[in-house]
Amino acid sequence: MLWPLAATSAIPAFFGLRRFPFIALAGYVLGVVCGELFGGFQVDVPPQFLHWGWLIWFCVFLASIALGIAIEVVRKLRATE
Repeated sequence: MLWPLAATSAIPAFFGLRRFPFIALAGYVLGVVCGELFGGFQVDVPPQFLHWGWLIWFCVFLASIALGIAIEVVRKLRATE
């Protein structure tokens, strides 16, 4: 799952979007941290899919992608003015 997400955040840099990869990377890291903190991890049970951290991570990552797109659109609009 890491390779498609890495391509999603890196390929736009080839098309001149300079801030998008950094915003996506920050969202990825923030999503991992929030998913681990708020995902319901239990120390006394073996690893299983009752941990909701993956969903928290994915939602934060998608929100960072949307934010990165919005910031790049606003930046291009300001550059054309």
